[in-house]
Amino acid sequence: MEAQLREEPKLESGTLDSYAGRYRVLSGPTQGEVLTIEHDGEGLVLKSAAAPDGLRLHARNDRTFFLREIDLTVLFTADGKAPAKALTVSFSGIDTSAVRIGEERP
Repeated sequence: MEAQLREEPKLESGTLDSYAGRYRVLSGPTQGEVLTIEHDGEGLVLKSAAAPDGLRLHARNDRTFFLREIDLTVLFTADGKAPAKALTVSFSGIDTSAVRIGEERP
């Protein structure tokens, strides 16, 4: 919990924009579900079937984000300023991968 209480790094708007989009879960109990990442103000919001109103993601570094409420992290697979190709959600020690779908932004 200590790492989650430290000050978050400020990320450039372009970096956050590169993560915004829709991602399809590749395996596990939520296989096929679509996760939506939105750039909202100075941060990111994760939306899913389980969290349609969205959950605020907090930056740990320029590619890793976490939730304060539960043990969940999101790691983006990115190549420079191009849109992220994929993400990995780690929840209670289980990693689930999702790939970007479509070109439209939420």
